[in-house]
Amino acid sequence: MGYWSKFRSKAFVAKAVDEGGGKEDGGEDGAGLRKVLSAFDLVMIGVGGILGAGVFVLTGVASSKYAGPSVVLSYAVASLAALFSALCYAEFAVDLPVAGSAYNYISLVFGEFPAWIAAINLIMEYCLSSSTIAKGFTSYFGSLLRFGSGALTINLGDRDIFNLDILAFVLILGLSILLSLGIKASSLFNNVVSGINLLAILFVLCASTPFFRPANFVPFVPFGIKGMIRAASIVFFTYIGFDCVATVAEEVRNPTRDLPIGIVGSLSIVTALYVAMAVAITGLQSYNEIDVNAPFATAFNSFGMRWASEIVSIGAITGIVACLMVTLMGMARIFMVLGRERLLPEWMAKVHNKHKTPLNATIVTGIVSGLPALFLNIDFLAKMVSMGTLFVLCMVNVGVVWRRYFQPFQSTSCKPVIWRLAVMITASIVEGLVLEQDLPIWVWGASIGTWLLSTASFWSLPVAYRATKFALPLQPVIPALGVLLTVHLMCSLGWEAYIRFLVWQALGVTAYLGYCMHQTPDAPGAQEAKVPLMLGEGPSGSNEDAAEYLEEGGHLL
Repeated sequence: MGYWSKFRSKAFVAKAVDEGGGKEDGGEDGAGLRKVLSAFDLVMIGVGGILGAGVFVLTGVASSKYAGPSVVLSYAVASLAALFSALCYAEFAVDLPVAGSAYNYISLVFGEFPAWIAAINLIMEYCLSSSTIAKGFTSYFGSLLRFGSGALTINLGDRDIFNLDILAFVLILGLSILLSLGIKASSLFNNVVSGINLLAILFVLCASTPFFRPANFVPFVPFGIKGMIRAASIVFFTYIGFDCVATVAEEVRNPTRDLPIGIVGSLSIVTALYVAMAVAITGLQSYNEIDVNAPFATAFNSFGMRWASEIVSIGAITGIVACLMVTLMGMARIFMVLGRERLLPEWMAKVHNKHKTPLNATIVTGIVSGLPALFLNIDFLAKMVSMGTLFVLCMVNVGVVWRRYFQPFQSTSCKPVIWRLAVMITASIVEGLVLEQDLPIWVWGASIGTWLLSTASFWSLPVAYRATKFALPLQPVIPALGVLLTVHLMCSLGWEAYIRFLVWQALGVTAYLGYCMHQTPDAPGAQEAKVPLMLGEGPSGSNEDAAEYLEEGGHLL
């Protein structure tokens, strides 16, 4: 088979994915992961992955520089944007309760090559996020010990890029060892440290009450509606992390019930805490007096409560540890699934016989996350994270719409769906560019009108698939809103983010064409394992139709 023919035959074939990872629990080489996680565990994993330390810092930045007291609304708007994508994740996760998260969802809908592109962006997100989070731990720990935030690192050459951070490296390795000992032990540890972080947040809310001044909420929107929306774009990134819940779907006892609870429940809890913290900091100090680096600690110091700032630091540290562990957990399972699919070496898929954890993938995760944390500057790392994350969220949102209106074993053409999606995405891009580039308001109105028409036009198409376990409400409006808002945020990141993003995609495409494409099995043989999951769930098309399609060499979504 020629090079181009091989690419065409594999790259965009919608692949079925084995719900059990290819083997039953305790099977050959211990391939099965242990199903022990409850709904409570998933909620705490989501809270740990989302909350982190950002609530103690980013609230001050958004309020002081962009939104003022209306930062409360900024968090609410951002939570809605995150909820749209989270609901799309929940529908896929319940239908496909396997490790791998967005990689599997996109493979199921669009095929191997788009799924690989999603996977490399997930790897970039998890790797750089974990490195950045670990270096944040060093800064907070140094401040807690009164050494100063930079006292525990050593500058190496160009201080804007390189510095030595041994503590961050040791923290990543230590958590990687814990993760290799079993998902239940890791989940218990996460429950404890996330619980401490929640207690610290509750302390801040209670301690703020005696000093609360309603007068600080006037004027409520000092920077205008645009400033409030801009702040929503900034704080949206504090909601990213709910996708970590989907990466452990294979280890959930009752995925149909518990995965939506874990994803949506954790997002709801974090939203309530973010809004409450935004109200608290605004009530403590006027927006133009807030310290953007340590808003709560500085506010408490101004009221003579220096001891309270140490509790804030403890909360931030525990939040960092929980967020770091959940991020490493998700990354290891992405590596494991890529090993199963042979997009990476197969030894990455090995699961420990006793502990039922992806041992080799966890080791690799510790190394590839630990080395950047050891040598690179935190600001350099942080600038590289966001674009890939938003791109994957957008792909999942698009995937929900595509799956609903097109199934390959039916006789309908995919062109009507493609055209509508193309118009929707183009209108979303124009909308994002209008607000960022200060273009005339009529252009924004035209783009929103076009987006509305393209979204509404899907109702004229026959529905090809309906989820029966967890059905996303208000289709296709919710995934379309997810597309609009993720694209808008991508447009806000600046040209440097686009350059870094495109370079990473080019490396990923090169790796696929040069290695991955030649290692994975041919598409037709990959269909059988998932037939029971997907057959007959669409209203148009029966089990017999789908089975006949597969026998003829078709490929099942």
